[in-house]
Amino acid sequence: MIGTLTDLARPDMATVVVAAAAGALVGDHVSYLIGRTGGSRILARLPAGSAGPRLVERATRGFAARGVLLLVVCRYLPGMRTATTITAGTIGYPPRRFTAAELVASVTWALYCAAITVLAGAVFAGDPILAAPAGSGLALLLTGIAEGVRYLVRRAGAAPGRRAARPARPTSASGSAR
Repeated sequence: MIGTLTDLARPDMATVVVAAAAGALVGDHVSYLIGRTGGSRILARLPAGSAGPRLVERATRGFAARGVLLLVVCRYLPGMRTATTITAGTIGYPPRRFTAAELVASVTWALYCAAITVLAGAVFAGDPILAAPAGSGLALLLTGIAEGVRYLVRRAGAAPGRRAARPARPTSASGSAR
C-alpha cells in the first residue's frame, strides 16, 4: 500500500508528458472539428458590411502565411488556443498541416508544463502552501510584461520596427508646412 502511494506522489514524468500532449492534441482536434463542421454556418450569417468578413479574410491570409507558427504560439496563450484552432477549422486550414503543427505545439507545451512542475516542486518542496500564491504572482507578472510589450508594439505602429504614423502638419495656402 505504501509503495503505491509513493508511486502516486511521484508520477513518471514521461507518462505525464505523453498523457498531457495526447490530451492537448485531442482537445485541439475537437476544436478544429467544431470549426470545420459548424464554422461555415456562422460565416454565412455574417452581415456583408460587418467586420466579420474582413476578419475572416485576414485570418485566412495569416494562416496561409504562417499557420504553423500561429498554432504553436497560440497554444501557450490563454484564450487564443481555442480561438485559433476553431478558426483553423472554419477557414479550412489543411488537416495534415494542422495535425503536424498541433503535434509540435502539444508536445512542447506538455514538456514546458512538466518542466515548470519539476522546478516548482524543487523550489516549494518544503512549503507547498506558498506554491499557489507564487504561481499566481508569476502569472500576473508575465501577463503584465506581455501586455506591456503589446502596448509598446501597438504604440509604435502595430509592428516591431515600424514607427507610428504621425498626423500631417497643416500646410499654408502655398503648400509648405507652417
